[in-house]
Amino acid sequence: MTNSYSTHEDEPNGPHMRALIDVFIEELEEPPRVELPTIGTKKRMSTYRSYMGGDCVNCGQWLGHIETEGGRDRHYCNATCRVQHHRKQQREKQRAATLPFSRVPVLPVSHDPLVSSYQCM
Repeated sequence: MTNSYSTHEDEPNGPHMRALIDVFIEELEEPPRVELPTIGTKKRMSTYRSYMGGDCVNCGQWLGHIETEGGRDRHYCNATCRVQHHRKQQREKQRAATLPFSRVPVLPVSHDPLVSSYQCM
């Protein structure tokens, strides 16, 4: 499509109108864009639910009433508490694994005076 304007002097509103008209004409000449649906981006149905959060497992802070769009229940007030609780569990697990080897066997306590005097030696 061509313009009827040949020079800038012929334009009724000055030289800047020609550029603006050209932009509008180019937009009209372009075919409309059709967006095709992409595979694998189907939105899942979301479930809105609410529940009482209870207490934080790590610090005991009250979580209160929680409204969420799905997913799992909250057990911690924030990520810091979640990490602290995980590290505490790992320390306890490591401690429990090393404790059986560090204990000194203790002889059974007897009320017999001869046996109890023997243990004291």
